[in-house]
Amino acid sequence: NKTFSSDITYSLNNGQLIRTQDSQNKVLATDVKDLTFDNHPVGLSGILKIYIKTERVTLGGLDLSAQFSIYIKLRN
Repeated sequence: NKTFSSDITYSLNNGQLIRTQDSQNKVLATDVKDLTFDNHPVGLSGILKIYIKTERVTLGGLDLSAQFSIYIKLRN
């Protein structure tokens, strides 16, 4: 017997990456500038690609940024 949780939604709102489940919000990251979900990238059937880019300027004026992609194998 498999038990599944309720739907989970991820969104970007004012630079915050937010996870919502059962009307409960949780901030997962701040300073997020881009969030992209790509279902079935070219040549990768059954894979979800998530791209995240963050940017922040430090108090000293230094620009910091990071970007990365995550690949997730879909099930069920």
